[in-house]
Amino acid sequence: MIWLVLSFVTCVSYAQLPPGFDSSVEDAELPISGLIALGLVIGGIIGVKKFRQSKKD
Repeated sequence: MIWLVLSFVTCVSYAQLPPGFDSSVEDAELPISGLIALGLVIGGIIGVKKFRQSKKD
């Protein structure tokens, strides 16, 4: 039952169900801002420090 519900939820959660966009629509490529990348790096460093600190305790 759980497998059935999860498979239905993942099927519905796709952003573009068929038929999707026409072939005439072009996707725009947007670069990731440097601040977002910096935030991910800082968050990773803080997470590793907290993980190591909790392992010591």
